[in-house]
Amino acid sequence: GEGDASAVDHPCVFTSLKPAWNDPNLRNISEEVRSPLVLAHIRAAGPALPVSEGSCHPFKAGRLLFAHNGMVGDFSRVRRELLHGLTEFAFGVAVEHGCIDSAVAFGVLLTELGIEDEAGAMREYSADDLCGALQRTINRLVAVVDGQDESLL
Repeated sequence: GEGDASAVDHPCVFTSLKPAWNDPNLRNISEEVRSPLVLAHIRAAGPALPVSEGSCHPFKAGRLLFAHNGMVGDFSRVRRELLHGLTEFAFGVAVEHGCIDSAVAFGVLLTELGIEDEAGAMREYSADDLCGALQRTINRLVAVVDGQDESLL
């Protein structure tokens, strides 16, 4: 997938189930898109995780884009614990994106930012706010997967 954050208020996201190197739509779009900021991600789905347009990165909530190139170890065991702590808005975003590990990690980040609704997701956040929330997100993920050798956060 690819996200264009040049329109800061409303980032544009393109996702596809086709491999990026074999997608004529992506090739056509990339010839025309101009942006000072692009977030691109090619997903390799983890074991037993669904593959769908909704689970393709980057994920979007308001002005925020998120991609996670890793794996939350033993996710089926820790998913419920992670989902339980999400705000209602963040839970909805995770569900919208298939509740895969990366979508739930985004939900944790949204929760750590204190985002309760779409208006909160449209706010501007300082680099310090974003870095602090990201660090708390990583800490929370590490805490729930403690001892799982296969985690790649």
